[in-house]
Amino acid sequence: MAKRIPTVMTAGGSDSSGGAGIQEDLKVFAALDVHGCSVVTCVTAQNTLGVYSIHPVPPAEVKKQLDALSSDIELNAVKTGMLYSAGIVRVVALHLKKMDCPIVVDPVLTASVGKKLYTRDYLEAFKKHIVPLATVITPNIDEASRLSGMKIATLDHSKRSAEVIAGMGAENVVLKGFPSGREVVDVLFDGRSFVKFQGVRFDKTVHGSGCAFASAISAFLGKGLRLRNAVKKSRELVARGYMFSYKVGSGLEMINTHYKVDRYAVLKELEDGVAELKRLLRPYMLPEVGMNFGYAIPNATSLEDVCAIKGRLRMEGKELRHGGVDFGTSKHVATIVLTAMRFDPETRSVLNLRYDDRTLARAKKAGMKVGSFSRKDEPRGRSTMEWGVESVLRARKSTPDAVYDLGSVGKEPMI
Repeated sequence: MAKRIPTVMTAGGSDSSGGAGIQEDLKVFAALDVHGCSVVTCVTAQNTLGVYSIHPVPPAEVKKQLDALSSDIELNAVKTGMLYSAGIVRVVALHLKKMDCPIVVDPVLTASVGKKLYTRDYLEAFKKHIVPLATVITPNIDEASRLSGMKIATLDHSKRSAEVIAGMGAENVVLKGFPSGREVVDVLFDGRSFVKFQGVRFDKTVHGSGCAFASAISAFLGKGLRLRNAVKKSRELVARGYMFSYKVGSGLEMINTHYKVDRYAVLKELEDGVAELKRLLRPYMLPEVGMNFGYAIPNATSLEDVCAIKGRLRMEGKELRHGGVDFGTSKHVATIVLTAMRFDPETRSVLNLRYDDRTLARAKKAGMKVGSFSRKDEPRGRSTMEWGVESVLRARKSTPDAVYDLGSVGKEPMI
């Protein structure tokens, strides 16, 4: 007997370029191992340069699609995207009221290329009929501003706007994409409290990122994850999609949500790197506490995503020895790498050296960028390496190649 897998429905517009709308939703569903069903609300003529026409599907035909699915298929979650007109909004809302599963609402008011994607009668109908049905709604800054009627210029404005949207009936609000220096901040509001998510800020616009984020949340909720974890994992998927975006036309790049990480390749590269390090290392470079060397998968977010030396690289007699390499073996190295990757996702590897003026001088002579921090300034309750690396990165516009500190009582100086 064939097994059942979670099934998620998307109701939204068709994107002829394949990079957003229901096409992107279905790619995300497939990448996350859920079955995707679709209800087409509009057919658009678009490519990577622009949206050239929008043909709304008659509301009666939208209703027939919804009825056909609900009469046969058990849905574990629903995602709404481009609904376009008040007529389509009302038909979709009447159907969603009968459903007993998570509903993820992506407002979809403007295309990545700037084209408005709704009619004059849409916004009020959307706020009245769709927003109150949302398990979670996922507006970006512009969409949140239009929904709440607020100008959003600060993180506090983002929080206030989320409260206003929650006041319209949404159970949860994820206000996404607030820029903060070299990071981007998303805010989750559950009607009582806020959770802040921080990550790398990419200096480019890619096609389909908003669709991918909301459809990933719906897939994870459909698989039974709690909302906070679903948001976290969806942010990881989108960040990876930015890193590996690709071009199919002469305009915007496409988000790559179907990229698969080769963990074995990362492990093998680190093994080769350790062998080369042992060949190059001089005794004065080895810290008293031993040396570690780590390498993270693309878009790493946890200890299990960082491959490192098991234990430490140490001198035993006249020979350097270590216990092999594996994922999840060094919290110390993972903390440094993960902190750096929040600011620069391509900074995926780190090793520690004994502090020595000769090493720093050679690094600078080679053109390497060097930063430093003082442990005297370390706040209580923070990991030294996490705080130290973060403080250096926040103070700079680019990621240094080396960071050092001069130690303190009982703490060895380190590069």
